[in-house]
Amino acid sequence: MSTTPSMRNDNLSHTYPSHTYPSHTYPSHTVVGHPPAKTGPNPAIILLNRSSRLLRRDYLLELIEAGFSEIVSVEKADDAYTVESLSIEFRQVRFILIEESFSVGESINLAMTYLQSERAIVLWSTMGVPRGMERALEILRNNPRCACVAPLLRGERNDPLPTMHAPAFHNRTLRILDLPVRGSTGKTIYPFDYVGLYDRTAFQRSGGYDPGISHPYWQRLDFGFRLYLTGGDIPLVPSFRIVYKSLPDPEDRTINRSYARFFARNLAIKLTPQGVRISRAATIRFALRSRMGVPASIRVFRSAATWLALNGRDIKMDPRDLVEQWGVEHD
Repeated sequence: MSTTPSMRNDNLSHTYPSHTYPSHTYPSHTVVGHPPAKTGPNPAIILLNRSSRLLRRDYLLELIEAGFSEIVSVEKADDAYTVESLSIEFRQVRFILIEESFSVGESINLAMTYLQSERAIVLWSTMGVPRGMERALEILRNNPRCACVAPLLRGERNDPLPTMHAPAFHNRTLRILDLPVRGSTGKTIYPFDYVGLYDRTAFQRSGGYDPGISHPYWQRLDFGFRLYLTGGDIPLVPSFRIVYKSLPDPEDRTINRSYARFFARNLAIKLTPQGVRISRAATIRFALRSRMGVPASIRVFRSAATWLALNGRDIKMDPRDLVEQWGVEHD
């Protein structure tokens, strides 16, 4: 067994493995287990935990018997009293024990920095073993700008879930339509429940999930918008299938401070012949209408402007064009 403590630190090169995000810091954590000697043909698994710890051993065994040779399980340090024995029994598994409050996106960002494999499936402990990965892997291999491929997700009764998410404007307000998966392929604006097959390099190049957005829904939507606005996409491949053993709670789409950061960095930007900028009109409208108040709103938009000055050169599409050109056809 190997136990490696790591603390939150801005000087990442001295604290974390390779493949880090230069602008990110990470939660304080401890790693239990060893990196795999070899990874095999299948992608790694980044395992997020929702179910009882009593079922964990059987689930890990099921994943290993299915051919997954690298599994990184992310969990709260307080809930992890069995990990030492499991890391000894299963040499393919490492556990990242996070010692402070963290978002789901932060846990995925962190797990990516420890992977040996080039690709990984983000999976919840309440799901079955992924099936039919071949087409999804082919897409990642042939498209270096593709950071994530979404699967067809099924519920407890094996019914397909409406997880093809399409953006649309209604009275100048963004709406996300939840559509059933049809045909042999499609696209989605974000991966439902974070679940998907990720390319580690493309994911890290994109910046990963924003740790400054704590709300899961707006964090996922920010990730998806950022991918599309910089020239990437999130294909949805129905032959890539995962079944929920227990469905999560319905998505909470409450408008809050996380929405403000998402809005400022995505919907408020404008692509002009002179470059990308924050729309002054959008800033004023948001500040006047938001329950945050004008001073707090201005701080959010100033932060977004600073971020845009560093990253705006990567943006290739105006957000309004992205939404209006999505072209959803749904009977």
